[in-house]
Amino acid sequence: MKLDILEIILWSKGGHAPRRVAFKPGMVNIISGDSKTGKSAIIPIIDYCLGARSCAIPTGTIRDACAWFGLLIDTAEGKKLLARQEPGGRQTTDNMLLLEGDAVGVPERIESHNANATQIRALLNRISGTSNLDLDPESQAIGSSRPSIRDFMAFVFQPQNVVANPDVFFFKADTTEHREKLKSVFPYVLGALDAQTLVDRARLERLSKELKRKERELGNIRNVSARWQAEARSWLDRARELGLMPEGQSIPSDWPQLLGLLRDLASRSFEDVRPSAAAVDLALQQTLELFGEERRVSGEAFELRQRYNELKSLKDTADAHGGALQIQKDRLSLSTWLKDLTGEDSGQILVDPRLASTAELDLLCRALASIEADAQRRPASTETIDRELARVQGFLSHKLEELQAVRARLRVSEDLRQTTEPAYSIPNIERYLGQLQNAVETYDTVGSDSDLAEEVEGLQEEVRLLQERVAEHQIRRRTEHALQIVQKIAAEIVPKLDCEFEDLPIELSISELSIRVVGPDRKDWLWEIGSGANWLAYHIAVTAALQRFFLKSVPHPVPHLLVYDQPSQVYFPRKLAEDRSEASAEKSQRPLADKDVEAVRKVFSALSDEVDAAKGNLQVIVLDHAGDEVWGSIKNASLVEEWREGKKLVPLDWISSPGTD
Repeated sequence: MKLDILEIILWSKGGHAPRRVAFKPGMVNIISGDSKTGKSAIIPIIDYCLGARSCAIPTGTIRDACAWFGLLIDTAEGKKLLARQEPGGRQTTDNMLLLEGDAVGVPERIESHNANATQIRALLNRISGTSNLDLDPESQAIGSSRPSIRDFMAFVFQPQNVVANPDVFFFKADTTEHREKLKSVFPYVLGALDAQTLVDRARLERLSKELKRKERELGNIRNVSARWQAEARSWLDRARELGLMPEGQSIPSDWPQLLGLLRDLASRSFEDVRPSAAAVDLALQQTLELFGEERRVSGEAFELRQRYNELKSLKDTADAHGGALQIQKDRLSLSTWLKDLTGEDSGQILVDPRLASTAELDLLCRALASIEADAQRRPASTETIDRELARVQGFLSHKLEELQAVRARLRVSEDLRQTTEPAYSIPNIERYLGQLQNAVETYDTVGSDSDLAEEVEGLQEEVRLLQERVAEHQIRRRTEHALQIVQKIAAEIVPKLDCEFEDLPIELSISELSIRVVGPDRKDWLWEIGSGANWLAYHIAVTAALQRFFLKSVPHPVPHLLVYDQPSQVYFPRKLAEDRSEASAEKSQRPLADKDVEAVRKVFSALSDEVDAAKGNLQVIVLDHAGDEVWGSIKNASLVEEWREGKKLVPLDWISSPGTD
C-alpha cells in the first residue's frame, strides 16, 4: 500500500502557527536529537492519526500544548490530510478532520471536525484494498474478524520498547487481543489467505447453511415418502382384495416401481374388477399380520422407552451425586488450608500450632482425599451413561418410525373399509379408484423430491470443492512457502548488521510471533540468545525482509512504511546526546567508540539498501540520538530535523506561553 508520510503537523492550543515536520518519500528519514525532545511521540502521533482506537501520545507537555495532531500523506488516491483532536481528559476521541485533493492546504487552525476515526479506518481499508470479509466467518474467536489497516501497523512500527526486545517482536504484540489477531492476519499478509479465499470462505459458510436447510427439507420429504410407501402398500392390499390386481402379482419394494403400479391401478375402472375368495382371504391374512406387527413393534418401542427413562434417571442421579461431591469437596478443602497454616514452618503466629497434630483435622483431610478420588472416577461413568443414552435414543427413534409406518397401513386399510356401500359395489369401487387417483396426484405434486435431491447433490459438490479450496492444509502449505521466502531475505540482511550469528538461518514463527536461530545442534528462540545487538539485528532484518516480500505483490494491503525509534539504544542510549551537549571542545571533538559507531552505521546502511531495492516505494523513518557523524555519508539518508539546543517537537514558545483556546 502506498502511504508516504509527507508531514506531521501539530496545532497549538494557544493559537500559534502549526508546527510542521516534513518527510521525503523513498528515503531513510532521520530525526536526530537529545532525550526528552519528543522523538518517541512520533510513532503514537502517526498511529493516532491513522485511526488508532486509543491515544498513546504521551501526556504532559505534548498533550497540554497541542489541540490537534495531523498527518499529510500521499496515497494511491492522492494526498490526504488526516487530523485528530487531542482527547483532553478522555482516553481518546473519534473527532477527525479529513481534507483531500491534489494540493491539500494545511489550515492555520481547526475549528471543527468533519469525519470520525471509524470513517478514516474505512477509507484506509479501501485504499489498501483490504478485504471486508471475516478471516473465519464461522468462528467467534478474537482473531476471526475481518483484517484491517489497524492490524497492519504491527509490520510498520518498531517503537523504543520493541525495536530490541527479545520477548516482543511486533508492535502491540504484548497484549492478548493484538497477538491473536496478528496470528490470524499473518497468512493474509503473506498471501496464503488471499481475498478470493476469504470470498470462498464466506460463500462456503452461506452454502453450508443452505445445504443443511435443504437436507432437512429433503429428509422431511423422504420421511413423508416412507409413510407413503406404507400407505401405498395398503392401497395395493385393497386393490388385490377388490380383484383389481392379478392373484400372483407381487408388491414391489422399490418406490418408483410401487408408484408406477399405483398409477396403473388408478387408471382402471370397475370393469377391471375380478374379485376372488383367495384374494379376500389373503387381504384378511395381511391385515391380521399387520395387527401382529403393530403389537410387536409397539412392545419393542415400549421396552426401549423404559430403558431410556432408566438411563435418564441414572444420569440425573449421577449429576446430583457429582454436585454433592463438589459441595463436600468445597467444604472439606478448609481442612488442608488449616493444615498448611498450622505447619511448623508456616510462621503463622495467630494460629495455635497444636492444631496441626489433631486427629480431627487429619480425619477431615483423609475424607477430602477420598472425595477427590471419587470425583476423579465420576467423569468416566457419566460419559458411559451419555453414550448409552444417545445409542438408546437412536434405536427408539427408529422403532417409533417403524411403528408409525405400520399404523399408517392399518389406518388406510380401515378408512377404505369404513363405507356404507357393499364392498364390491360399483360406487364403492369407483370411490376407491377416485381416492387412489387423488393420492397419486397429491404425491406427484407434494411428495416429489427429484428437483430438491438434485439441488442437494449440486450443493454438496460445490461445498466439497470450496472445502478443498479453503482447506487449512493448503493455507498452511502456502504460508510455510511464504515464510521460507521471508526467512531467505532476512538471511541476506542479517550479515549486514552487527550480529554474532550472521551465518545461521532463522525461522519466523507465527504461533510465537518471534524467530528462532537454527544452529547445528539446536534451535534457539530470540529470548534464549543474549546481547541487545543480536536482538536489534533480527528486528531490523525481519521487518525489512517482510517489507521486501510485501513489495513483491503490488498492490499489497500493508503500508510500505517502516518507523524505528531509538535503534542505537543498545550501543549508546544517551551517549551521543550527552557528548553533543557538552560545552567542552575537547569532548565534542573526541571520537566515539569505533565499534559502536560502526554497528549503528550498519543499521542505517542496511535500511538504505532496502530503500534502494524498493526503487522509491519504501519510506523509512528513524528516530534516534545518532548524529550525522554516524549516518551522514550513507546513501538515501535524509536529515529531517535535529532536535538539540532547545529545539524540540513542540516549540518552546508553545510551552512558555500556551495561551487559551
